[in-house]
Amino acid sequence: MPGVKGISYKTFVKLFPEMINEHRDNISDMISKCEQESGNKYKDILNFKHQISINEKLMNLLEPNISEPDQEYLNYVIANPNKSLHTMEFIGLYNEDSLGSSILNVNQWLFDKFRVLSQYK
Repeated sequence: MPGVKGISYKTFVKLFPEMINEHRDNISDMISKCEQESGNKYKDILNFKHQISINEKLMNLLEPNISEPDQEYLNYVIANPNKSLHTMEFIGLYNEDSLGSSILNVNQWLFDKFRVLSQYK
């Protein structure tokens, strides 16, 4: 279990078999079960309750940790993709970000990578 030392997937399945077939893990039910059960593994999980809560908030794709304006912007970008490559604008941003020589031949790299993507217009 990410965030809890000593709780592998195999151990998690043994402790919480009921959570394996659910479509969505319910962390509060898992914590409640740990509070009711005895055993070192359950105590280990309770010791990391705060970290588990943080991990859930970070990884919850149903309720992402993204501000509302950013969500609106992402929805706009997805709905209205920019389908053309502006080579000089890209190179300007590349240089502005001081990426140096991380791409040996920027023009060739852009041609090779974006030529395939432009077929999806």
